[in-house]
Amino acid sequence: MMRAENRIENIAKWHLEDIRSKPVCFTNAKLRVLVFVNIKYSAHQRLLAYIDLLQRRYRKNGLRIAGVVASRPNTNALWEKTERHSFPIIWDQGLTLHKHFQITGCCGGLVLMDSKDNVLFRESLLVSSEDLRQLVEKNLLGTIAYDFQPVTNRFFTLHQKSPSLPLTRPSDAKHSDLLSLNKKTLIVTVFSSFCNSCHSGQRVQTLKRLKKRFQSEKNDCGVILLASDKTTRDEVEESIQGTGISFDCYLCPDIFSDEERYIQNPAYITNPLTIVLDENKIVQYVELPGTLENALAEEIAALIRMR
Repeated sequence: MMRAENRIENIAKWHLEDIRSKPVCFTNAKLRVLVFVNIKYSAHQRLLAYIDLLQRRYRKNGLRIAGVVASRPNTNALWEKTERHSFPIIWDQGLTLHKHFQITGCCGGLVLMDSKDNVLFRESLLVSSEDLRQLVEKNLLGTIAYDFQPVTNRFFTLHQKSPSLPLTRPSDAKHSDLLSLNKKTLIVTVFSSFCNSCHSGQRVQTLKRLKKRFQSEKNDCGVILLASDKTTRDEVEESIQGTGISFDCYLCPDIFSDEERYIQNPAYITNPLTIVLDENKIVQYVELPGTLENALAEEIAALIRMR
């Protein structure tokens, strides 16, 4: 994470407008927050919904938040969702804000400024909702309302059976279930958005190496990819094309549901999650947040060799 001491020209002089061409005003703001997102991604949409809660809760304390997007999606339904938010969405057509704050790529970013336009915090990746809350409270209130305790990921619990998880294969719209996939060993990777270690294809490359290795060893091991939305699924598939290695890709929109029925650890919202199931769908491996790609490959390979 990057902290910055620089100061920009009075942001009010930038004449910022939202997606409806209405002026964006930061007058009387004690803390100004710019959240750079790509609202095609469901993970980014969920963060916008959380930001709405923060804005409503701390508006009287002087919090002013604005979302920033680089392009305008064709899907009107996405924009209709943003109209209900309590903060504006800025369409950064010339990428002025992106360039100034060095926010590049697909993965979003975050900038916090005080009332005098001093940059208090800058991050070139999208942070989790809990990290955002703590940053806002620390800089706005001077203290964090409560310390975040990570929630245990109860869906993929080591040495316990995975519950039913509905899947849809986009190629033929065929419905299936995680429990119905028949393989001696099943490596499952969930992509909430094609960001962080996903955007450069690092996780896909790791899975390619694993699958090629198992094929040469004639191991009955399946590798499947789950995407939380169609945009993510399309980008994952694009990274696989022309490699000679194929994966079964499924849509699984409920994997990061509003009720957090399946995935309950916010660390997986912007990072891939890989697990290993045996033939009885007992969880044999769950990736820990921050696991390096080489370590992940070696741990899974060693586990499968032992079987």
